[in-house]
Amino acid sequence: MTDISAREARLAYALLKLQQRRLSAALKTFEPFIDQEPGDKNTARLGEAKLGKVARTEPVEKPMVSDRDAFTKHVAAGWSTEVEQVETVRPAFERKLLAEIEARGCAVDDNGEVVPGVRFDAATPQQRFYPEDGAEDLLAVIDLDDLPEVEGLDWRELLPIRADGGGS
Repeated sequence: MTDISAREARLAYALLKLQQRRLSAALKTFEPFIDQEPGDKNTARLGEAKLGKVARTEPVEKPMVSDRDAFTKHVAAGWSTEVEQVETVRPAFERKLLAEIEARGCAVDDNGEVVPGVRFDAATPQQRFYPEDGAEDLLAVIDLDDLPEVEGLDWRELLPIRADGGGS
């Protein structure tokens, strides 16, 4: 990939996220009008050219346990060796204790004793974009010269570049 600066990468990321929001909103606008039943596949055409198929998936029914107690009693009656008795901490108390540990910044209870079986995990960092008010309006005034050159990427395919937008 072409070497671009962090500033150029942030610009490109922000513009693409703005465009993604527009596209997502537009897709939601058209979905109710597609008029398909589950399993339907219809060709989308641009004039006589086939773009591809638009399909609505078939719902796939899978069994799931909806009443854990009733299911467990049934299994215990017929297959007693398949039911385990598991000690567990009540979820409300677990949330309370973990909140206290988080406030302290270490796995220690209010008596100062180390709480075994607790560790601190950090969430995986994710790239985010928080647009400024009116930022989407700037999509209408993008010039090709404003964007970094990236090998193999044609910005005109991804963003609404102005017709008089300069560039190569």
